[in-house]
Amino acid sequence: MVMETIESQIAKRAWTLEDGVHVLDDQRVVKSKNLVLVVSHLARRAVLKYVRVLAFPKRAHMHYFEANKGNVNPAGFASLNPNAVGTLTLVGLDHRDLESHQVQLPFPFEGSPKLFLTLAAAQTHFKSANNMSPVQKKIKSLLFSTYPKWRFHALQEAIRMSKIFGQIFLVDKRTPDMKRLLDNNKKGETSTFRTELARICEDHGLTPVENDHFLVLANTRFLTRTREQAEGKP
Repeated sequence: MVMETIESQIAKRAWTLEDGVHVLDDQRVVKSKNLVLVVSHLARRAVLKYVRVLAFPKRAHMHYFEANKGNVNPAGFASLNPNAVGTLTLVGLDHRDLESHQVQLPFPFEGSPKLFLTLAAAQTHFKSANNMSPVQKKIKSLLFSTYPKWRFHALQEAIRMSKIFGQIFLVDKRTPDMKRLLDNNKKGETSTFRTELARICEDHGLTPVENDHFLVLANTRFLTRTREQAEGKP
């Protein structure tokens, strides 16, 4: 039996509160009509080392997700919080981490901030199957009808954290999870994940730039200035 996590307990308490931003047990909690986000982080010397954003459904729907825990990867994030809709995981890096792996940012590095917040995973706690059980069918229906934007709202919180701590937001394209989310669908249409990132860029004055290693949501003004400097413009 999996012990209920602090985040799960907080989410249940949050449903008794009004919509808005709250702090429960030192965790930032964002409650809306259909979703509760619990944001936990670890920072050392004012630098983010780790951020996790958990999206929880309405209390009446939690038992569906929990009942489905046997149908998801036992080593995945769903095993920690089986009654959640999904999890975003981000890791803090600095320029030395990038240099040690011989990876390059997709824009000139000179003069840029040397701290980063890297999105490593964005997992929905559900795995589709050919022969789905009634519980799986119910969850699939809920994901389309009630929680289709859980990841978008969780990403908004991740961007907020990166801004507060002054760390550039990166998507690590080398991880299987990110590669899958970024790839266009079989019809060649832009992936939902890329569409969500584009919307976030519009909301926060950011510009998406990428290479084989990373997709960076860079400050538009900073990016323009950096490019001008690289081209020798005053």
